Amino acid sequence: MGVGSCAISTPKPMMNIRRIPSPRQPTEEMDEVFTGWKQISNYLGMAIRTVQRYERTLGLPVHRPSRNSRDSVIGAKAELDTWVRTSPKLPSVPKSWLSERANRNGANFLLIDAQVALTFSDLALRARDEQKRKRTA
Repeated sequence: MGVGSCAISTPKPMMNIRRIPSPRQPTEEMDEVFTGWKQISNYLGMAIRTVQRYERTLGLPVHRPSRNSRDSVIGAKAELDTWVRTSPKLPSVPKSWLSERANRNGANFLLIDAQVALTFSDLALRARDEQKRKRTA
């Protein structure tokens, strides 16, 4: 090249970086079938026990290849997506109801505990009075 000419450099090829899909945001790269409770629960964004409960109570579509209720499960992405879209919403329990119930149970426990304590103290006082009477008699 001569003086005053400018050389155009070609960019270096970038490294091929593969993105790992998030379990909560599935992409086309993910398989259409999930094997095991962990994969199904990750896909749905729920805890494993919640997904297992939904299978028992709400009919979450999972399949057991060996037909044994204790063995592994598989779930088809299309079936799970359909179930999520068409399933009824669970009624939410207001937190105040739960705290009121806990407070009521705690108050009932304290009431019973107080009654037991008073009964034992009454018995102890009566026994003490009887022993005192026997000594003075």
